[in-house]
Amino acid sequence: MEDDSNVTPLGVEAKPTDKRGLRLIRHSPGGCNHTNVTYIVDEKLAEIQCGECGAKLEPVWVLRQLCEKEAKWNRNREEYIAIKAEAEARTRTRCQHCDQMTAINVKGRLSAY
Repeated sequence: MEDDSNVTPLGVEAKPTDKRGLRLIRHSPGGCNHTNVTYIVDEKLAEIQCGECGAKLEPVWVLRQLCEKEAKWNRNREEYIAIKAEAEARTRTRCQHCDQMTAINVKGRLSAY
């Protein structure tokens, strides 16, 4: 067991690093996190503000947030396309009432999505 009596706390939190080597600084919980809001963009001044609290935001940070949202949307879309293709490939199922195989029609229901 190690003796921690010689350890002097510095009062500084370690900054976590993600797998790309970026240092991420987490801000205090409870305040506006500026992620699920509309951004106010002033093209002339090249500034971005949070649409909720009005804070001035770093454009590169906002760009990263938007890229992460788009990547998540694309993953969800690809998953939906795979599920839809699998469902459309199924042409028969077992009837719960008579236990016989019967044809199914899923094209009309899934094409609306």
